[in-house]
Amino acid sequence: MAVVDMLEPDEDEDEIPIDVLRYQDSLGDMYSGLHAAVQGASREVAWLLLLLASRMPAEQFPREVLQQAQAAGIERGDVDDKVDIRSMRDAEGRTAEQLAAEMGAVWADWLGTGRLAC
Repeated sequence: MAVVDMLEPDEDEDEIPIDVLRYQDSLGDMYSGLHAAVQGASREVAWLLLLLASRMPAEQFPREVLQQAQAAGIERGDVDDKVDIRSMRDAEGRTAEQLAAEMGAVWADWLGTGRLAC
């Protein structure tokens, strides 16, 4: 919920500030939020970022994720003309999926599914 609160639009905006989701930390090996979620083993944050900042088809999200997002008032905006967060690479050129592969078992069931790379 802390991430959701951070993404609340300003009073003069109608949409979530999507560019915040695509920020890369220049002091942190150019990690995107998805890289950081993978590093921190936070599937909940990863799902939220995928919902808001990827072109992953809605039918690939677990029903529970979509229900929780709806309950929190989170709506998926149009990401077709934006950079898909799964394509972002860190300072070493790794996608979040490549980082997940290096971490091993924590993300093993996500590898090769298209969730962490496109």
